[in-house]
Amino acid sequence: MRLRQIAATGVLLASLCWLPCCSSAQDTTSQITMTAAQYNELKRNLTQLELNLEQLEKNSAADKRQLTTLRTQLEASQTAMSKAETSLTIAETSLTELKLSLQTLNEQITATEHKLAVKQRQAKIWGTVASIAIVYAMYK
Repeated sequence: MRLRQIAATGVLLASLCWLPCCSSAQDTTSQITMTAAQYNELKRNLTQLELNLEQLEKNSAADKRQLTTLRTQLEASQTAMSKAETSLTIAETSLTELKLSLQTLNEQITATEHKLAVKQRQAKIWGTVASIAIVYAMYK
């Protein structure tokens, strides 16, 4: 599109350069003479340049709206990313705390299982001692 505009401008300038000019030293006005075909070509080039300019203005307005929309979306994405990073940090901290709690809980379970095993052994021993004492008391 931009290349087409530059080409149209170049054609316009080239057509102006080809036109014969007539001016006199005493006259402050310039007179340009051209054929009808040259005039029509110049008129077409000017019309095309006007259309190109209008299209650029429309595109510029649409581009500005799109840029504003994209900028808003970028800001929303950055906000969401910041919130996600904060949530991730909180989750990592919570995970570390949970791992420590799990380790403590596992240690407590192991200690409780050991105490339970000791108590069961002691109960068996006392049961055996009581049985022996009863048997001894019966045979005495």
